[in-house]
Amino acid sequence: MGQLSSAPLSAREFARWFLEDYDNPAYPRASLDLLLSDASGNQFENQTIGRALFKEIETAVLDWYQRGEGSPDNLLILFYCGHGLGKGKQTILLAEDFGSLPDTLSLKRAIDFDQFHLGMDQCAARQQCFFVDACRVGTPFALNTLTYFGDPLIPPGAKVAPTPRSAPVFYSAVPGSTAYGRPGKTSFFTEALLNAFRGAGADDATGKWIVSTAALHHGIHVHLQRSVARTAAKGQLSLADGISAPFDLHRLSGDPVVPVEVTCSPDSHNSRGALRVSGNGSLLTPAAPAQGPWDLDLSYGRYRFELGLPAPAGPLNPVDREVRPPYRRVEFLVP
Repeated sequence: MGQLSSAPLSAREFARWFLEDYDNPAYPRASLDLLLSDASGNQFENQTIGRALFKEIETAVLDWYQRGEGSPDNLLILFYCGHGLGKGKQTILLAEDFGSLPDTLSLKRAIDFDQFHLGMDQCAARQQCFFVDACRVGTPFALNTLTYFGDPLIPPGAKVAPTPRSAPVFYSAVPGSTAYGRPGKTSFFTEALLNAFRGAGADDATGKWIVSTAALHHGIHVHLQRSVARTAAKGQLSLADGISAPFDLHRLSGDPVVPVEVTCSPDSHNSRGALRVSGNGSLLTPAAPAQGPWDLDLSYGRYRFELGLPAPAGPLNPVDREVRPPYRRVEFLVP
């Protein structure tokens, strides 16, 4: 396995979002720990960041656990981006020094995420949220292990906590599949997650634009499928577990930004179309796509979509549409 340039960039961007944009009156920001395995250096916001070695991860997680013990009203968030392995539904996350021991002992530098997630039920904090941006593909190494899939960090207890826990997990990939990064850029999943936080994962059921754990997955899915649609990552599909007891995760400071897909039917006409989008005090004339639909990002509001095609089709009937999360599709029927 090679080093991933996308993983440290993704971790930095998620941490930056948390420091600069995260807003939740019920769970105000209290602390941030960041570990990186970055060939370009371990500086972040003028601070030196520790390496993502197994012992460093273990110490950070135990400290994080202890902070969560302070109150059942605490919220804990964990983000991991890096190499992962899978065996069935089992997920194994790798530390930087995975492989530094003989093969028979290598998993001592890995994390059994499933057991770790179960172990976190012992923490007093009843709201927990996990983001796992890693492959979940079975390899001969992972498939040959019998019952040990790494260190759980927090071993599960024999008893279930008396107060139910809400602890959703957002995976970048379904079991047995690959999660993709991009050299010098964030991963597809991290990009989709951050875009979902900016709008596609929001809802205004209470009159304010709130990203809840229930709506977030839909927003991630929409952005992820848009990003990978025309790349080698086409088969990547995100997954969310444990969202049956949702809670509010983030409050938007303004209107949400919504992904909008505009297309002709059939879409073979798209590359020859002239699109005009007006509304919310703005006018857009995006260039015709070489293939696929127009992928736009529009602020919440009402818009008029107008499309002109060469003869004999000519101008098509305009479409007026409210643009709101999680996304909108505008389709022009070509006679």
